Amino acid sequence: MAPASAESFVLSHQQDSNSKESVGPASSLIVSWAISGKKVVVVGGDQAAASRAAFAAEAGAHVTILTEHGTAVSSALRQLLTTGKFLVHETRAFDAADLRGASLVFVCLTGADRDRARQIALLCRANAVPVNVATASELSDFFFMSTYKDQVCLCFLPLTPAIILAAKLRKQIVNSIPTHAGSALENLAKLRQHLKLADQSATSNNRRMNFINKVSETWSVETLADLTDSDISALVKNYLSQASDLPRLKAGTLRVIRTGFSGRVDHLTVEAFRSLSQAELVISDNLVSKDILDLVAGDLMVVPADAERASNSVIFAALRALELGQHVIRLKYGSDHVDVEFDDELSVFYQKGFKAVVVPTAFVAATDSKPYQLNFQRDEKIVVQKSFVKDEITLFKDIPNTIPKAIAIPAAIVSKKAPIAAAGLPKFISGEDAAAHVAFALSDMSFVYQVIPESTIGESPAKWAANGIKNAKGKSHKVTQVETRVGAAAVVHGAAHDGSAVVVLANSGALRHMLPSMHRIAQEHLPVVFHVAAQGIKKDPLFTVYPSIADVTATSFTGFASIGSGSVKEAHDLALVAHVSASAGKTPFLHFYDGTRIATEQSIVPIIDTASLAKIVKDAGEQASALKSIPVPDLVENVMNNLAEQLGHNYKLFEYIGSNTAETVVVALGSSAAIAEEAVGRLFGSNIINVGLLKIRLLRPWSARHFLGALPRTVKKIVLIDDSKEQGSGSHGALFLDVTSAFYDSVWSLPIPTILKGGFAEGVENFNSVAVQLFLENLDVTDYRFDFEIVGTSTVASADSNVFEAVIWDQQSDETEKVANFAVQLLEAQGASNVQLFQTSSSIAVEPISATHLRFSKTQGAETAQSAALVTSANYAAVHNISFLSSFNVAASIRKNGTLLINRAGANPTIADVSADIPEATKRELYNRHIRIAVVDADKIAFNYTLFRGNRKDYRNLALVGALAKLWDGVDAARALAEVEAGLEASETDGTVFRTKIGALKSAVNGITVFDAPGEWAFASADQQLPTFFEPTFGFKKLTGLDNEDAGEVVGKIVPKYAPALPIMFKEAYGLKSALRPDAAEKTFKVTVTENRRLTPDSYERNVFHIEFDIGSSGLKYEIGEALGVYGQNNPDHVQEFLDWYGADGSQIIRFDRRNEATGTTETEFRTVTQLFTEVVDIFGKPGKKFFQSLIEHTTVLAERERLGFLASGEGADELAKLQEEETVTFADVLQMFPSSHPSIEKLLSLIPNIKPRHYSISSSMNVHPTSVHLLVVVVDWKTKSGKDRVGQCTRYLVNLRPGKTVTVSVKPSVMKLPPSHTAPVIMAGLGTGMAPFRAFVEERAYQKSLGHEVGPMALYFGARHRAEEYLYGEELEAYHADGLLTHLRLAFSRDQKEKVYIQHKIQDDSEMLGDMMLKDGGAFYLCGPTWPVPDVRDALVSAFSNSMSENEASEKLEALKEQERYVLEVY
Repeated sequence: MAPASAESFVLSHQQDSNSKESVGPASSLIVSWAISGKKVVVVGGDQAAASRAAFAAEAGAHVTILTEHGTAVSSALRQLLTTGKFLVHETRAFDAADLRGASLVFVCLTGADRDRARQIALLCRANAVPVNVATASELSDFFFMSTYKDQVCLCFLPLTPAIILAAKLRKQIVNSIPTHAGSALENLAKLRQHLKLADQSATSNNRRMNFINKVSETWSVETLADLTDSDISALVKNYLSQASDLPRLKAGTLRVIRTGFSGRVDHLTVEAFRSLSQAELVISDNLVSKDILDLVAGDLMVVPADAERASNSVIFAALRALELGQHVIRLKYGSDHVDVEFDDELSVFYQKGFKAVVVPTAFVAATDSKPYQLNFQRDEKIVVQKSFVKDEITLFKDIPNTIPKAIAIPAAIVSKKAPIAAAGLPKFISGEDAAAHVAFALSDMSFVYQVIPESTIGESPAKWAANGIKNAKGKSHKVTQVETRVGAAAVVHGAAHDGSAVVVLANSGALRHMLPSMHRIAQEHLPVVFHVAAQGIKKDPLFTVYPSIADVTATSFTGFASIGSGSVKEAHDLALVAHVSASAGKTPFLHFYDGTRIATEQSIVPIIDTASLAKIVKDAGEQASALKSIPVPDLVENVMNNLAEQLGHNYKLFEYIGSNTAETVVVALGSSAAIAEEAVGRLFGSNIINVGLLKIRLLRPWSARHFLGALPRTVKKIVLIDDSKEQGSGSHGALFLDVTSAFYDSVWSLPIPTILKGGFAEGVENFNSVAVQLFLENLDVTDYRFDFEIVGTSTVASADSNVFEAVIWDQQSDETEKVANFAVQLLEAQGASNVQLFQTSSSIAVEPISATHLRFSKTQGAETAQSAALVTSANYAAVHNISFLSSFNVAASIRKNGTLLINRAGANPTIADVSADIPEATKRELYNRHIRIAVVDADKIAFNYTLFRGNRKDYRNLALVGALAKLWDGVDAARALAEVEAGLEASETDGTVFRTKIGALKSAVNGITVFDAPGEWAFASADQQLPTFFEPTFGFKKLTGLDNEDAGEVVGKIVPKYAPALPIMFKEAYGLKSALRPDAAEKTFKVTVTENRRLTPDSYERNVFHIEFDIGSSGLKYEIGEALGVYGQNNPDHVQEFLDWYGADGSQIIRFDRRNEATGTTETEFRTVTQLFTEVVDIFGKPGKKFFQSLIEHTTVLAERERLGFLASGEGADELAKLQEEETVTFADVLQMFPSSHPSIEKLLSLIPNIKPRHYSISSSMNVHPTSVHLLVVVVDWKTKSGKDRVGQCTRYLVNLRPGKTVTVSVKPSVMKLPPSHTAPVIMAGLGTGMAPFRAFVEERAYQKSLGHEVGPMALYFGARHRAEEYLYGEELEAYHADGLLTHLRLAFSRDQKEKVYIQHKIQDDSEMLGDMMLKDGGAFYLCGPTWPVPDVRDALVSAFSNSMSENEASEKLEALKEQERYVLEVY
């Protein structure tokens, strides 16, 4: 048995020796019961109280210890209290209020306090709080067991509240432990008793326990449960003999499987496949293929194929496993005959008593196997026949009477049945929301696992909850979005365990992270329902998605039942079936649907309202619950039958459609079944092929009985469309194994049909019913040995006159996708039935694109408008962004005589204008199909009508809706336009806006130009083939709200290295001129370093330096208080290191074309890559969220792409902030974090902003230094949280400059200006390098004084850490102070004395003087430095002003001075 956790209790039926009542037999069960974080109360102060408090504290509980006044506190308790962890000690009596929120109470009162202990115990029971009384077991709900340091014993005391808790706990535990655990424990107890009788020596206790532990650890629960009395006797003898190994009680099995030379998994028989997946140990030749080895679930040992036998260590390991009763497989490469008695290797096992059994494989004649015979036919198809032993099973021509009625062969199938009227009102809804509607109504909590940050799953329930919509019980519903990671669904298990009705809404990619929690949920029989959008992801750089249930089948062994939907209606209906079945059967359900199609497809389907759902579920649940202990498949079928009337369809676990004498049956589920149904319907309805379709709905638990019962008896060939196989995997899909095993493991008396497995070829163009139809028509003439692939053709299904179809192409940033939704509203208003809208999207391009596929029935009540495939024969297609024409053959999806609308710029276009926009292959298609081409300039119409007000995108969409209404056959144009006008009138309260929009609508309708394809297009070249559709990808949407972020400012193109030569050679012809920084918005100057002097000691941690630049003839002028903008450069060595890592050629030439707004001309600039990354591009700057989003389309590794998407989403904001603020990552760092993201050098330049100038306050007066400018700078350096050293880009650049180096600078105005009057007092407060502008102030006043002007008083408050190290410009200041210019010099060096002194303290000391200088003499106050002292400085000034006015008046006065620029702050 596993040891108990540190937070556990012993659940017991044990009779206490002091109790007068018998409470059951003596047996106990150790279980975990977490009290971490819970409140525990301990009453008393003796040793017992200390031990109980220590136990609870160690388990992580919050412990409150109560000792009454005068009660002695034991030394153990005093020592415990010194730890302080989770412990609170109060000296007072116990109160009833202490029970609030308490999980446990320990009472340790003795002597005269026994009555008090009884009162507390009774109070606890009245409030249903478990209590333990140390001195009175009859009052205790549980026992504290001193033999178990971390365990407590719960007892079943009659008529106490704890009995209910204990009973529930025990029931739940018993339901979740292994089936044979009880028998195993009893046998171990029996073994212990026999050992004790056999060995009663004083020292034998430890030896006996070690032996029992060895037995329990070596053998499985099943083996221990099967122990007989003779087995136990054998174990006792083994113990007494002190043998090192346990006796062999149950021999293992040794099987040999020959893999052949191809390495193909499909050459394995079902028996071989199962043996591999069930074996505990597999020994394989090293030449066996990886596909076969991937099937191994147990331990794997690989040996050389050319060796005569495996090594001794390998053989010893195999023998050990066999002796322990395990299954061992020997995988041999090749097809040579194996003689188990004379084979060098197998003979070793034979001599030890283990005879190997050879398992047949498909390439070997069936001479070794009795149960199966595999015969080759001339057409190379494998026909598997099953022979039966006489007297065991008799073959019948008809179905035997012993077969349950449930699998009786169905009667003739009627192709068109009168539908049952479904409950609920028609609603236009997506499959995702249809399932979520049921889930929301029938549960209390939804946990959403999106996996993909931009997934829409869970969005609608979150909105419903936010809007206060109640569930079917009239209660609020909580929606929680949870991060998908290892251990996912643990919170789901916890919530369900607490009794909440819980659902999960997830993408299938989350399921593999949930497996452990799903196991626990199923073991505890919690009726949780998962609604999962199932899809697969292609392993290609595009991350395209395709229909797949591989993630769903990965949950097969969790104990969850799985049920699949194949349409939007089924998503609603089977969601209801899943909830009712889960509740009635106490079984968790996984309801899945196609995440690539059904999740986002919108259709008009009947949706049962919340109130009706409550009643339907109650009635159906009662009927299902009345059936006791029936298998889950029968329960689900019963629920389907009970709900048939409400759902309008009598669903079946396996629903057959087609001929009742079909010889070929297609087996499929989900969207694949929906596609196949269209094909089978056409073939069967037209009597082309005698074919049928079996739609799978209940996938788990797989019911072979129901599956076989649904098949026609005439079936000879099964065509399995298997979506359960992972793409690229060489193994069989789970569905193939289910279908195949059904014929061999169940009663099937007829010849076993040939089973072909396969699926649709890659590409959305292959996923259509025509491809299935052509495949079935050619099935008998095509040599399909085992696998098949359905490939689409250019052939399309004949157009149904009752169904109208459309395809609308949009660029998502244009927001023209809304036009399709407007179209649906128009259709609904005109009474169209069976409207279906499906949108595919691709996020690979910078601008995500989409194509919307619309279908609707012209005739009321028609059912043919529904299809799971893309539209391939549209009556109408609209290209809302002309860029699509060059990338896709938009004509290929339009039927003959259809219409194509193109939104393009240009008034009054001619056919020649349009021809220039259309590729040759598309022209030819347009002509051959006689397609009309309509042109409208919706953007121009929108522009004309929004010159003064209005949203241009809204008007563009209005124009496109007008074009759609006029051109779309099947839509009453006049009525549709009237509907649009009525809608505008109802929504627009401003009459002017209404009239403007009506004008735009009419302009669009009247501004359409229509052409027929000209004859010359018939001869257009068809060499360049364009795709008809794009592959759908992850829904990574383009992020919004990023417009204010720094965008890449350098946009250029790589040109040949000789490109700059001509402009240099012919300067006048090319207008060549020099420019310092043509990319800079402000005027720039070139200055030269003349001095760079460190002011702080070299040994001091902070490097503050003074740097001077010679202005020379640059033309630079500056005023007092202004700032110098320095264009820093990146470290050339670091730049080269990055370019080498990135694989970029630093000598490549980049050309930039910039428009000069002043002259209206375009200017061209050339730079090398090295120059750009050194001088211009901020490659070592801080990236924003937009950069992470921009990298997604360039990332080829899925994990990196998902991580980037997460960081760029709202969900990842906290982690992004940590990277930016704690690790201060740079653009270069991010690129190295995601190495598969590798934009071209031109693209990279467009993604990273330019280096912006860093501004430093000028510390000199130009009147004093007319040819130079001075700066005071501190090197900005820091260490990240991970320990990486960082240095500010510009200060690193400046500190390393030496005299003679040139620097590019600009000048920025500032609010730090001296008062206009030279005599006005000036009060300056500077911290650290905030001293810079005040040096300039003092120099300027000294200059004015030298001219003979009278100057006013100047007070300087300077603050730093240490006088010896940071008294910046100290000698100059002392000289000015001695001269009387600086009348007041107040220094605050915070760390030079015991108590820290700051400038605000000095200001407070001079409050009276400052009040006079500012209020009486008209002085000005300036503060420069960090922001932190601002509040204290403000308070000091308000206090100074308060000497002559109230505090409120002082505050108002300070604000007034701020407006007058006499209270100036320049802080950072």
